[in-house]
Amino acid sequence: MNKPVGWKVNGRIFDNKIRALEEAKWNSNEVKFYFNEEILTKHDFTKEPSKDFEQLCLESILKLRYTYEHICLWFTGGTDSGTILSLFEKYNIRLDEILFYDRQYKVYEAWEQESLYIKKEMDRFKRAQPHCKLTVIHIGYENAQKFYKRNKDEWFYAPYTNIRFSKNLRYNIIDNTPQLGSNFEKKNRIDIFARDKPKLIMHEKKWYLTFFDNIEYDTYKIGFHHFYWDNLDIMTKQAHMVIRWFESKENFTENFLHEVQRHPPGPLYSEYCKALGLKLPNWIYLSEGWSKSTTNRFDKNYESHNIEKYANKHDKKIFNYYNNGLNYINKFFNIADGGEVVGNNLSKTYFIKNLTLNRDH
Repeated sequence: MNKPVGWKVNGRIFDNKIRALEEAKWNSNEVKFYFNEEILTKHDFTKEPSKDFEQLCLESILKLRYTYEHICLWFTGGTDSGTILSLFEKYNIRLDEILFYDRQYKVYEAWEQESLYIKKEMDRFKRAQPHCKLTVIHIGYENAQKFYKRNKDEWFYAPYTNIRFSKNLRYNIIDNTPQLGSNFEKKNRIDIFARDKPKLIMHEKKWYLTFFDNIEYDTYKIGFHHFYWDNLDIMTKQAHMVIRWFESKENFTENFLHEVQRHPPGPLYSEYCKALGLKLPNWIYLSEGWSKSTTNRFDKNYESHNIEKYANKHDKKIFNYYNNGLNYINKFFNIADGGEVVGNNLSKTYFIKNLTLNRDH
């Protein structure tokens, strides 16, 4: 799926939500989220693929292998990228490179241990495939600093930005590292990014797949292959699989759906991932989702909060750039609650099936 992603107002598609809102005179109701309409509207999400999840993933990997000379997996050690890596290993399919972005600033308390685990997993895979290149990008505070110095008070006009201090970390990596960015221009290379789990909503006892506009769509601009999203058979399969899991729950409610999809850490997160066909990491910290950040910008476990706090104390000029941008947005929308959504949380939705609970049979 390589069609435009953005916000549509008056027939124009913007790659920045603030510019779209300005065009709409700050009326969110006049803004429509635009996401791969030409492709998604033609796909039948009501029909579950007959092949099992692993077979669909394997076929997708083989197609990439036959198409590209160099395959690079961006690896975080979690259930999504970990499942992809496990398939390369299980079927002995050549993987040319594993890339990990190792953050060199305070992310959250367990980051150093998490980083060590990820590197050990990379080393373990290399023992199975010695030719595989292991790339570790060290990202320091200066990554955010460069962004705000370049864009100053109007940082919020950058493509696909949101109001987290760290913005979209992966976009800044590419933007601030020309050598890395040049790799994306090579036609014989594909970079796999494990886009997150399918997002579901329920309305009037009907299931829908949805694409919210606060998810990091910056990576579509860069050119990643979003493994679980760009193959619509895989996405559709996962949606049907996890819907069956939700419907099997005794006394299932819509509130339970929302609670699970907020990724609260613990055994329920592991069960949810297994229902999606994903392989759990060997480390319970990751398998139970304890590395999943809250969506509140003010929470101490939220990466952007820690970088913002550092800037406020040690780099006032950079902090003021950020704060001035927030103050501009706050004139039109109240963003003081710590959320990251500006205006309405816009979405594109596609019908999957009617709700069928066990007690309905």
